[in-house]
Amino acid sequence: MSATDVVETELGRNEESEEEAIELEVSEDELKAGAPITAKQAKEMVAFLHKKPKGEAPKTAREKKLAKQKKAVAKEIALLQQWGEALKMTHPWLSIRQGGRRRKVAPREALMAELLKIRNKRARLVVLNVNAAQRDFAAKAAPRSIVLKARQLGITTYVAARFFLNCITRPGTLCVQVAHDQRSAEAIFRIVHRLLANMPDWLRKGALATSHVNKRQIVFPHLEGLFGHKSGAEKKKTALTLAQNTIQATDAIAGKDILDPNKFQDGLGKVIDGVVQCLNSSAWAKAKAE
Repeated sequence: MSATDVVETELGRNEESEEEAIELEVSEDELKAGAPITAKQAKEMVAFLHKKPKGEAPKTAREKKLAKQKKAVAKEIALLQQWGEALKMTHPWLSIRQGGRRRKVAPREALMAELLKIRNKRARLVVLNVNAAQRDFAAKAAPRSIVLKARQLGITTYVAARFFLNCITRPGTLCVQVAHDQRSAEAIFRIVHRLLANMPDWLRKGALATSHVNKRQIVFPHLEGLFGHKSGAEKKKTALTLAQNTIQATDAIAGKDILDPNKFQDGLGKVIDGVVQCLNSSAWAKAKAE
């Protein structure tokens, strides 16, 4: 048995990225009631906001094609956002066929079955059909979940898939996965790479087109989203640096309060292991790996 600490937190969610269509028009009745401008002036003001510069109108075949692609991507992003809202629902109002029979599932499980593929224990590429242990975790998952589990239940894969869906359906989301060492972090992140590589082509070339893809991060420019990983050592080192900077400033003022710096640093390092809040408010959470 091993203890896996799963922290499912959406870092850096940009609420300003959520945009609704706005239709602006002049209410002439209200205008007559008290506005110090004429109806004609008001309409000209609104028309000014809606004016499209001549240079932006697509002329060449390439420009028209790009404009069409941009429109298609915007539609895909809007639909992905709708799925992102649906992920909050736990009621099974969708159905999938599994093992020769059809059963009802919640939106998150349905989306996993439709879009995501993983390697099974026989190294075959298969659809991510949620198993009993994963479904039990989904039913009890909270913003912070500590899972005491046996190996090979698929919890790590399932959490990676949850993070991935959060990232691609909620524009402006930063997802970070942390493991106890660099090797483990990269191994988990390979699961995420596989999820992306086996998404439908029309999505990978459209809304999920990437600007940066390497062994440490994936950047989705259309969604303003980033999925990355860090090792536990990097997490601890960054938090320790933050604390040490504070201690040095205090020490400069207070004098010789710390008699044994080495022991103090060792003790501080043990405390820092659990200080996730420090990381979420620091540059570490937003830093891009080289």
